[in-house]
Amino acid sequence: MRVWGLVWVRVVMLAAVLCLGTAGRAAADVSDFLNQPVTAVSIEVDGERSAESRLVLLLEVRAGETLTLNAVRESIGHLFALGMFSDVRVDAVAESGGVAVTFRLTSTRQVTGFTIDGGAPGIDRGRLRQAIGEQFGDRPRLVRVPDIARFLENEMQQVGYLHAKVTSSGEPDTTNGVTLVLHLEPGTRTTIGQIAIQGETGLSEADLRRRLDVATGDPFERTRLDSRIDRYLADRRRAGFYEVRMALAVQLADEDHIAHLTLTANQGPHVRVVFTGDPLPANRRDDLVPVAREGAVDEDLLEDSRNHIEDYLRSLGYKDAQAPFTREEHDGELSLVFDVRRGPQYRVSEVALSGATSLPDSTWQTRLRVRSGQPFSQTALNGDLAIIEDTYRREGFADVTVAAVTTNTPGASSAGDVG
Repeated sequence: MRVWGLVWVRVVMLAAVLCLGTAGRAAADVSDFLNQPVTAVSIEVDGERSAESRLVLLLEVRAGETLTLNAVRESIGHLFALGMFSDVRVDAVAESGGVAVTFRLTSTRQVTGFTIDGGAPGIDRGRLRQAIGEQFGDRPRLVRVPDIARFLENEMQQVGYLHAKVTSSGEPDTTNGVTLVLHLEPGTRTTIGQIAIQGETGLSEADLRRRLDVATGDPFERTRLDSRIDRYLADRRRAGFYEVRMALAVQLADEDHIAHLTLTANQGPHVRVVFTGDPLPANRRDDLVPVAREGAVDEDLLEDSRNHIEDYLRSLGYKDAQAPFTREEHDGELSLVFDVRRGPQYRVSEVALSGATSLPDSTWQTRLRVRSGQPFSQTALNGDLAIIEDTYRREGFADVTVAAVTTNTPGASSAGDVG
């Protein structure tokens, strides 16, 4: 909670600095007229003069008074606080007997409705409307229109219109909003030219082309092609080729009207996971060594898998468990061999608290996890030590220290099953 409080304070302070900075920049336009009498004050909203009383009442700059920097700053702060304006500018013009001040406001009008016109094959205007709503909301602010235009241009580029443009126009409506018209200018669609396939894909070239649904003369739709490549990679990983890779290189020609494709694949070896030594439950192996789920066989994942196996066995009392792994590659097949060595199983014969104990034994009956007869777990023991130390600190023993002493006794270990 204390950290969140600090973050909140910093955000508030930053907002205040930004408001003052904005005020400083606006006041710079009127700095030559400070300390002169104000002859007139006017407000313009989106280029049109406004006499709206609530805006006038917010101004600290008033006709008949002296123009001060503080009054300008306060006025800008009040206007921004309404949340109705994205920009406030202040202009001053010398007049007979003083200075006329104009506050020029840019409203944060919302788009209350929009239509999309224009298009070409492959452009689904209904889907584009839905995508705008998902990305920007049903009533985006007017200042987001440039972002909406760039978003639509990117969407059209994904279906082959690499030089698509979007323009916009709008009309204010009766709700202080804007009805927006987005004009699509797709341009010429890029098509696929030559297709080169390199490396080992695990499929014939014809099968791969069918799988990727790619042919010369088709529209160049990068997103869909990337999606098909991802499906191909997922299929190969399901078949045990966890190191499969495919890269797509695109060379544009003929003023970007043609896209020549080069697909470079490396299927890699077929992968098997092998367990030797002591057995592991079959229903835990994929969780402990998740190479199939992750679709990878990198060293970090294998090290984590070894740790998972050892931690799992140690939680069952095999505190000396080891599971080193090796990589063995023969004839295009990679075997990941985990040599599982459980060692003896240790069980807890007795649990006792000693030393300067000041709390009754009943304090710990429901709190501690380590109990007589259970398999010994160092993780559970460490957790209990933390509970004991925390409890004593809460009771006012600030300097408490807690340590554990474990002693092997005859009959304390056995070769129990793993389950």
